Amino acid sequence: MKDFYKTVQMDRKELSERKEKAKSQQETVLNFFKKHPGSYFTPFEIWDYVFEKRCPVTSVRRSMTNLEKAGYLIKTKEYKEGDYGMKNHTWRFLPPNEPKQLSFFDA
Repeated sequence: MKDFYKTVQMDRKELSERKEKAKSQQETVLNFFKKHPGSYFTPFEIWDYVFEKRCPVTSVRRSMTNLEKAGYLIKTKEYKEGDYGMKNHTWRFLPPNEPKQLSFFDA
């Protein structure tokens, strides 16, 4: 799984630091979801509850998308209102023994 997407020029040291930070963010997000099985969260909620808005919400979205692609989270059909009054998709933890295709029928 690619943890970090290099979009600007940076030296090796900075790139290495950014990759580690992104990996750590993903682990933090995954651990939060594991502690709340069956609960649904938006990126804005994770941004607020887990990171206390100390990082860009785009980093949270990247983490959640990467974890979804890796099979740890599943995007549900349930929405919640997020910042700016817009509907936001929710994600939940996908336990290893739960088939992904059955989770499609969530919410």
